[in-house]
Order: sequence, then structure tokens, then C-alpha cells
Amino acid sequence: MAGDRHWKISAGLAVAAGTSLLVIPSVRPACDGLVPTAMGGAVPMRCHFSYRVELLLAVACVLVALTLFLLTGREARRLGGFFLLILGTLAALVPQPWIIGTCGGGTCHTGGTWFETVGVFLAVLGLQAAWHASARREQPSSEPDA
Repeated sequence: MAGDRHWKISAGLAVAAGTSLLVIPSVRPACDGLVPTAMGGAVPMRCHFSYRVELLLAVACVLVALTLFLLTGREARRLGGFFLLILGTLAALVPQPWIIGTCGGGTCHTGGTWFETVGVFLAVLGLQAAWHASARREQPSSEPDA
């Protein structure tokens, strides 16, 4: 069926996008800068924590995208698409300064931009998958034409 072929293409794109989220930290690592505290210690910068959250979201995105290949029912596909929409939205929002953010310079900023772009792409794929699973399909009529 053509619908299953489109579904597998969308699932494959989602797996590729989720995998790229896993690869980003090795290509564009977070800076190793430390922020001094009032007590004289030091803690990692915001980008360190942002990258950690993105890693967890990337693993979840890949797992959901891989399960999209296995789902056959309309409700299951709709739910899988909805989960991918939520995870993609979260992946796009984590680098924002009002969530966790990045330090704003160098490789952290480039990685954050990539997280935002791929997150939006995953959210669009999830929305498309949920909408495609929800679309009404015309049933073939069993009544003969008179």
C-alpha cells in the first residue's frame, strides 16, 4: 500500500533525525567551562546540562521512531506520532534561554541551533504521522451502482 510506504519513509526520517541528535554532542561538544559559585566552588555551565537533557531526549526520539516501524493500528500510529511531536518540541525548546539554554558562544551555540532545527523537524514529522494516522479513509462501497 502507498500509505504504508509513506509511513515507513516518515519513520525512517524520524530515526535519522533522532540519530543525528545523538551524534551532535560528539561533533559539537559542549564547552567545558565552569561557573564560579559564591562558596568558591565551580559548577558546569548551562550548556553542559542542556546537552545532557538533549541526549536523553535523543534516545527517547530514536526509540519512538523505531517503534513507528512496528506500529500497525491507527490509534497506535497516532499515539506514536503524538509522542514524537512532544519529544521534538521539547528538543527544540531545551536550548532556549528560558528553559535551560546554552552559553551562547562557539560550539555550544552551533549545537543548540542544530538541536532546535532537528527538534522542529521531528515535531513536524510527529504531527504529520499523527495527522496521517487520523485521516479518514474512504471505505470502498459494497453496494453496486444502479
